[in-house]
Amino acid sequence: MMILGFAYEILFILPLAFSVMSFAHPYLDADAASKTWLLVTLISVLYPALMKHLKIRGRALLAGVGLSCVLGLFVFLPAEERSEFITEHLPILWEALIGLGCFTAGQFVVRSLRLRQVLSVGSLAALVVLLVMRFRPEHIAVCMILLFALLTLSDTLQRLSRKEGDTDPKKHLVFISPFLLVAFVLLMLLPTPDKAYGWPVTKRIVQLVKSGCIQLAETVFNRNGWDSDSPLIGFSGRGNVGGNLSASDLKVMELSANMESDPYIYLAGRYFDSFDGRNWEGTEEGLSGERIMDTMESLCAVLDMEDELEVSDRMRLCYLTLQYKDLHTSCCFTPAKLVPAKSDKLKLKEEGANLSFSERKSSRQSFRIAYFRVNRDNEEFGKMLSMPHSVSPESWKEAERLCFASGEAPTYEDYLSYHAAMYERDLPETLLSPALREYMDEILEGAENDNEKLKRIEALLRSFRYTDQPGTLPEEIQDTAAFLDWFIFEKQEGYCTYFATAFVLLARAEGIPARFVQGFRTPMGRQIRAEVRSSSAHAWPEAYLEGIGWLNYEPTPGMGVSVSWETGVGGGLKKIPPSVSRNYPNEHAGEGETGPEAEEEEESSFRWYFLLLPLGSGVGFALLLYAADRLIRALRYKRLDECGKALFLCRSNMELLGRYGWKKAASETLSEYEGSIRKELPKEALAFLPLYEKLIYAEYKITVPEREALEAARKELRPLLLAARAEKRSAR
Repeated sequence: MMILGFAYEILFILPLAFSVMSFAHPYLDADAASKTWLLVTLISVLYPALMKHLKIRGRALLAGVGLSCVLGLFVFLPAEERSEFITEHLPILWEALIGLGCFTAGQFVVRSLRLRQVLSVGSLAALVVLLVMRFRPEHIAVCMILLFALLTLSDTLQRLSRKEGDTDPKKHLVFISPFLLVAFVLLMLLPTPDKAYGWPVTKRIVQLVKSGCIQLAETVFNRNGWDSDSPLIGFSGRGNVGGNLSASDLKVMELSANMESDPYIYLAGRYFDSFDGRNWEGTEEGLSGERIMDTMESLCAVLDMEDELEVSDRMRLCYLTLQYKDLHTSCCFTPAKLVPAKSDKLKLKEEGANLSFSERKSSRQSFRIAYFRVNRDNEEFGKMLSMPHSVSPESWKEAERLCFASGEAPTYEDYLSYHAAMYERDLPETLLSPALREYMDEILEGAENDNEKLKRIEALLRSFRYTDQPGTLPEEIQDTAAFLDWFIFEKQEGYCTYFATAFVLLARAEGIPARFVQGFRTPMGRQIRAEVRSSSAHAWPEAYLEGIGWLNYEPTPGMGVSVSWETGVGGGLKKIPPSVSRNYPNEHAGEGETGPEAEEEEESSFRWYFLLLPLGSGVGFALLLYAADRLIRALRYKRLDECGKALFLCRSNMELLGRYGWKKAASETLSEYEGSIRKELPKEALAFLPLYEKLIYAEYKITVPEREALEAARKELRPLLLAARAEKRSAR
């Protein structure tokens, strides 16, 4: 009965737990691709289930093993690493707690057929709603929900059908469950298509109606979308400066991050390099891989820093999954400092720094981007910005090692060509009026490097006022100098486009390459998931620092936020020590010394009690639990009356008989049972059965001498059974 109850319970609780955890783990685990949650869920359900159904010996053993594992972890883990280890594996602890919560809730589910029926119908309905809302649940979640519903349906039919003989519905469900599990395994093994069938005719009709309404709104309110043929309201990918903004709050994208991001994440869509005083234009000229070469240049600057900090103290590798919603464009929005994709599934086209999908329909599928966060406002990163840098072939090769696991990387000669072309394209001659030249010289006086100049320009523009109703540009503005004089000396207000434009022009006037960027700025921070609205459309400048690469700046008033994290915490990408040869590829790059002295030191750090302490504690705890249970049973036995004690002894004898191979069938009476095993066991072993029958059916009043004789016979039963089993085996 113990095995039957355990199997019946697990059949319902495991699918429930896996279904819940499949939705919860992306919000807990930084690495969305990790499958450790499957093992955590399995253990967190099976462990308490076994503790519930096993006898005291099994429970004590499980408790001892658990205690040994926990103590072993803390004994073998150095004290200084324990806090970091707990913090790093905190998602696993949360997953274990959710698993235990599912086990607790499952106790109510197993006891109530009606609750299982309601939960099955509700889960299937929720699954349909999620699919309609274009939320794609994990494959295992769908399979587990279907398995739970199938088990509930089978259990319901078993209870409604008429049977003869053994009518236990639990037993029937457990016996047919292997066939259901085979169907489930086959369902799990079926490959899921990249694109689910989504009622294309219906969707096409809905999309035509929706696009028609948006197109009508564009016509009436004179709004334009990103692409020339796009019906999107509230976002313009063209470089017009001036005019009033209109509110729009469409949901354009969904983001999913693998770890903490910047407080606001900037998704660049279109880069512009030429301004005529009223409009920005972007050239499509450039080398292939410009965005990747910019990332590698920044990595070179980090790698050349002569300190003990890791790469991740200044640049941290992150992953971001994007999916377009009400955004009809072939443009690919990405963060800065991109890392090459492992595969070319996106099939992106490159036009200088701009990225776009080869087919617009490809943007409707979710895609994953790898990029580096930049520790912009950290003191150590600031030191790097204040130092002169130049990219060497050696540091370029090391950056290639960090960026490219496979595939063809840009060469150092490619970088030199990109570097020269970038200066020609993004640093055109930009003249200031004499009055503005004198004004900027005063502001920038004493600035020791380009980054300090850019920060002062940023501070100047942030002192102005933000408004989304600045009006149109005066007609007399027809060149960059006129725009700057009007905006700096007269207007001193506007929205992001004005401030980004002014920043780029002032930076270029100081001999610093800069460019105008349009995209989205959306709050992210510690959120794992976020929605991007059309109201998050934004423009900002990027400036180029020699030997470091392109960096974002934020001159728009009220939008500047600090971006930094603590350095020296470890756990990130390693720099190759200067003493290690830079002959690439090097399989042992970054590894520590493994000479005889290191081995001796490692061996001497182990102590025998490291192993004895957790094992001894676990064994001692298990024995303590077993002893406590025996003591409690002995105390309960003493409180029973004579009949209660006799019944307890007889049941213990029956349990012992079953354990040694002579288990009573559920359909047998005691007399039938005695007759079936009489030839295999001595009379002394079965002498208690007549008394047991009287106690059950005749309410026999046992005397003290009879009870004492029963206790004495109980002590002799085990040796008799051992001898009988040995004889039975030898006869075979």
